Amino acid sequence: MFGNKEMKKRKGFTLVVVLAMMSILTAVVVMLWSSTNLSTLIAGNQRRHMQATNLAASGINHFTALNLSSRDIASRSREDEFVLVLDERLGGGRYYVFARTLADNRFEVISTGEKAGSVSTKTATFETIYNEER
Repeated sequence: MFGNKEMKKRKGFTLVVVLAMMSILTAVVVMLWSSTNLSTLIAGNQRRHMQATNLAASGINHFTALNLSSRDIASRSREDEFVLVLDERLGGGRYYVFARTLADNRFEVISTGEKAGSVSTKTATFETIYNEER
């Protein structure tokens, strides 16, 4: 059949094939682990950003519930200057709300939500539609 010399050559070839297959398999496993790890990090960032966005929306809603008029905002600040209206902590995050008066009984509100390093900002413009008595 096979001589001693030919058998040693075949065994050496098998060893090379097995090592190559193990290297390929190891590379595939490392790539799968890396992909899964990256996907987990991305999902966490998206979750934190969504929480920050919800906090910013909560700030706008909280401001709306205060039912402040443009005169109330003007009495707290100088012309065209933002004034801090709210600074609240909620659910491990925080939102803060600034407002400034605009022309014609309108005022601009900026709410910023922060959660674990993620920041989101929402802006709204309000108008006092009733006649304020002095």
